Amino acid sequence: MLFYGAGELDAMLAEFGVTVSIADQWYAPGVVDAIDRSMLTGDAATLAGRMTSVTVKTGALGPQLKEGTTLTIWNAVVDEVTIHSTGSTDYKIYSVFQQDDGALTNIVCLRK
Repeated sequence: MLFYGAGELDAMLAEFGVTVSIADQWYAPGVVDAIDRSMLTGDAATLAGRMTSVTVKTGALGPQLKEGTTLTIWNAVVDEVTIHSTGSTDYKIYSVFQQDDGALTNIVCLRK
């Protein structure tokens, strides 16, 4: 399926992306984001946690892209902070959903 601006997606992922892989078989560039998010808010306290997500081109990681699968992120730097300095880090895929017109897929990960 072709999407409007698909050529720009490839350029963006090449510029800002790092390599992500599934099952040491499917490799693709992905943009990694790690943010602190409020997970639970009560009357007197808030529980916050680090949420890591990866944005890839839809279809780039093959049929193994689903909840519970292991996703490997290679050498990622987020907001000038190196979160994976050398080698790689494995994550468990928590959720997968397409963004907007479906050209990009967002993957929410849990560190293993």
